[in-house]
Amino acid sequence: MVSITSASFTASQWHHFAFIRSGNNFCLAVDGALGSASTYSGALDYDSSQPVMIGYQTGQSSAFYYDGYIDEFRVSKGIARWTSNFTPPTSEYRVLQSSQSIWIC
Repeated sequence: MVSITSASFTASQWHHFAFIRSGNNFCLAVDGALGSASTYSGALDYDSSQPVMIGYQTGQSSAFYYDGYIDEFRVSKGIARWTSNFTPPTSEYRVLQSSQSIWIC
């Protein structure tokens, strides 16, 4: 599990979040600052009979809902886009060719 433990956020201000996997290492970057990595070496199975949920933890109370806006959401396969601190993008993501492994919403 990757979580935010020491960040504070200003209400009514946009923030950039990136969940990053590089091999067996997982971390969360907030506004370009990478947090500490967690390691997981087991299989990452996705049950396609269940929907993908963002901002909600299954089986939990409403206290675990995300209450805010999401401007863009991107999933990239086969590449860790960031492996060190970075400057978050300020323009929208470009749509890539259908042969590239990426989802943009």
